[in-house]
Amino acid sequence: MVSKVDLYNKICPENNNNKINKIFDFWFLRFDHFINLNNKYTLKDLEEVLKKSQNKNVIYAINQILNGNKRFFFNKRKYNNYFIKLVLNLFFKFSFFKYLIISGGETKYTKLNDLISNLWIRAFINSNFMNFDFSTANKKKIEFIELLKVHNIYKQKEINFLKNYLPVLFFYTRKHIILKKLKIFGSLDNFLNDYNYLKFFLIIENLKLIGTMHGSGYGQFKKHLTEKFEKNISDEFIFWFPFNKSKFIGRYTLNTKIKNSEHNIFWIGKNNFNEFDKIDLPDQYKHQKYEDHLDYIDRELNKIENIFFVKGKNNNKELWLPRNITILNKNIKIETQINNKSDILIFDCISQTLLYFAIKFSIPFIIIIFEKNVSEITGLTDEFKKFCFMLEGEEFIFNYKEIDKVQKKIISLKDIENYNFEKKKLSNILEKFN
Repeated sequence: MVSKVDLYNKICPENNNNKINKIFDFWFLRFDHFINLNNKYTLKDLEEVLKKSQNKNVIYAINQILNGNKRFFFNKRKYNNYFIKLVLNLFFKFSFFKYLIISGGETKYTKLNDLISNLWIRAFINSNFMNFDFSTANKKKIEFIELLKVHNIYKQKEINFLKNYLPVLFFYTRKHIILKKLKIFGSLDNFLNDYNYLKFFLIIENLKLIGTMHGSGYGQFKKHLTEKFEKNISDEFIFWFPFNKSKFIGRYTLNTKIKNSEHNIFWIGKNNFNEFDKIDLPDQYKHQKYEDHLDYIDRELNKIENIFFVKGKNNNKELWLPRNITILNKNIKIETQINNKSDILIFDCISQTLLYFAIKFSIPFIIIIFEKNVSEITGLTDEFKKFCFMLEGEEFIFNYKEIDKVQKKIISLKDIENYNFEKKKLSNILEKFN
């Protein structure tokens, strides 16, 4: 089959930018996977979501459908005032801030930097500050869709859908330069989840993208299409520790106001994966789909006091919930409730974003896996496997059939000396790992 990117470059050679081509290619990868889901979902379902969405973004809508969570875009206040835009531009024109942060910023960047970035995006990306003339872009888009039709790449219903919802911004070529250069830092999947981000290529003469790891799976598993996409469109990509010792997770901050000395045990439930994850990160999907050990953990740990189950995200299937252990139903971010002087965390898979929170703040944790040991987990990168072997050797990782050892460890950690010793072990691991 002829490449869609090649067809795109025939119609729109002015936008033959390596980054744009990769965004365009991944846009169709997502779209193609959705329409090939054995009629489980239809384009009609997708259109229903898009009709209620202010942004009309196909990839965002697909993610919502596959995650079983049809949230819709809400209107944020847009800043169209000329004076406000002028002031916002000054912050980046004269490099008062190192980056424009789109999300996933590290703690070393100030809240003010994050706030100004948010306002700048509302003023220049999510508003209609440019007088777009889409007549030429629409013609190019129709030409491209006709090529798709000529090459029999899609059926008529998909062709009709693309006429309505393929972002015309892909085909817009006129530049409206407002800044000579700009560095963008953060989660680069935003270029898929909001097509307005394509405007960056139209308004910045020298655009530099610094992608950052923003969740579990990144760096852990060899097969990870979204990670590959984000790295490929990045001029630089930043991993968290342990993949980059000089960097650390910045998404979470510790709540230092918690005073209780009681030992709470929080079992952090894993997220259910959606249909795209089967092709996006197949080995992580395989690891996290196991549920047979969850009932076993639930039965064996229910006698321990002050243990609570924290629900993961429900990604388009009924979420597994324990029958014996108390489910924490507070509508809060769990990281704001964790005390790093007394609490203990349990993870039921190797790949949890909150694991990095525990590592960062030396919060004793236990990982209970379905597989017999780390070496049986398929597809781990050599670097992450090395780190996990170290955790396994220091008894942070157990197979679920070793639940008696887990029980004994939890009980022992309720002694403050043992608890602090475990924290010291974590600090030593972080110091040794390279």
